[in-house]
Amino acid sequence: MELDGGSRIALKRKPKAKKLNEHPTISLIAHTGKTVARILTERIEKKIEDALEKISFYLEEVQEIETQLGC
Repeated sequence: MELDGGSRIALKRKPKAKKLNEHPTISLIAHTGKTVARILTERIEKKIEDALEKISFYLEEVQEIETQLGC
């Protein structure tokens, strides 16, 4: 998939449109960008959740040790 920003689709504006200016265009880069952003967000959230689980585990371990030592 290339993100060159030049992907466009022409849609017919008039039933007998012949010229390019008679067709509105939509850019596909916005849709591609949204998809990439969603995928990256999901991956980052997963990594954050994993890191928080590890931190939580280690904090519980430290609290147990402190309790045993009477700190």
